[in-house]
Amino acid sequence: MISASKFRTQLIIASAFVAVDELKVTNAFIQALQEWSTIYDGDPISLPLSQAAPPEIPTAILQSSDQSLGIEMARTKINLYWKRVESDKDASIDISDIYSQLADKVATIAEKNKVVIGRLAALRMSIGNEPTPGRELSKQFCREEILNGPLKQVEGFELHAHKVFELYEAQNVNSWVRIKTSGSPGPDYEHIFVEQDINTLAEEINIRNFDRANIMRFFHEASEQLDSILDEYFPRKTEELR
Repeated sequence: MISASKFRTQLIIASAFVAVDELKVTNAFIQALQEWSTIYDGDPISLPLSQAAPPEIPTAILQSSDQSLGIEMARTKINLYWKRVESDKDASIDISDIYSQLADKVATIAEKNKVVIGRLAALRMSIGNEPTPGRELSKQFCREEILNGPLKQVEGFELHAHKVFELYEAQNVNSWVRIKTSGSPGPDYEHIFVEQDINTLAEEINIRNFDRANIMRFFHEASEQLDSILDEYFPRKTEELR
């Protein structure tokens, strides 16, 4: 059995979707530069897209000099991310702490620019090494008769699951989990890639107004669920739980 301890988080994204009005990206870009210049100390990027361009396309990007942290701003969407870089390739991280920091910045951008946040999303991408990932994944999720039938000697494998549940009181969310082999096709597959996405319902974007407290709460609860869901799909061994 593959354990959750096999996986290393590679990317964490906190997304906020603007409802009712649009974010004035130029103003938000300047404010973020002034507020967090020591954090996002890489070269800023501003793209002169026309108003006819899709409103969710980022036109302003800030990033740290090592590219581990970034902000992407569009008229209707704000992404903040943490990315594992080579210098921290084996470091342990606390995703709850990272989401707390990203959530605080999401709330600050919304407050300073007086926009309504109607939808939120927490995404995590993780990767684990495995010599024969397709066969190990199929053993984990498939019955014996399937393994000895159509999946006999399988090399690549993918699982995609979606459900809706109540993250906390009166807050339903979508939960997406995508698990697949990664690397070169065939016997050279060497990784298992796990993408998790917890997001509030798209159909509720115009009836929600996430203030700072609710933004912080959503990302706190979502970060705990991301860990819990990974453990459900890849249970830890008894000795790892001690």
